[in-house]
Amino acid sequence: MPGLIRVNLRSREEVERAVEMVGQRTRAGRCEALHLLIEPMLEGASVEVVVGVTRDPVFGPVLTLGAGGALVDLIEDSQVLLLPASAEEIEDALRSLRCFVLLEGQRGNPPAELPTLVAAIAQIARLVAAGPNGIIHPVVAEPVREPARSAA
Repeated sequence: MPGLIRVNLRSREEVERAVEMVGQRTRAGRCEALHLLIEPMLEGASVEVVVGVTRDPVFGPVLTLGAGGALVDLIEDSQVLLLPASAEEIEDALRSLRCFVLLEGQRGNPPAELPTLVAAIAQIARLVAAGPNGIIHPVVAEPVREPARSAA
């Protein structure tokens, strides 16, 4: 159901209006239950990766990784893994994406914290694969943080 994600909400009132709008759209679409996830808007040099877990009738749980954010609509850039998948398989799938250059830190941006991203994707895959339903969700790859320097 398109149009259910709202971003750049700057006040409590904007969040309340967005929740009401999502509730109206889902009722019109005959959704039986409404579960909302409200998260702070991240700004800066982070990269979105879309993570989807679905249940194939033949192969069982399947993990799909791809370019996230605005890129998900602009380019076809995804990899599919049968679950369970190891951290190494997940990292290899990420590295095979065309958008991986963004995770490496393109044009002066810091590289993504790849081990943390891989661990988060592996955890999502484990949790969702154990249940009956699938999920598609963006995951934000945080940049590597420089250690604080002492004033010595």
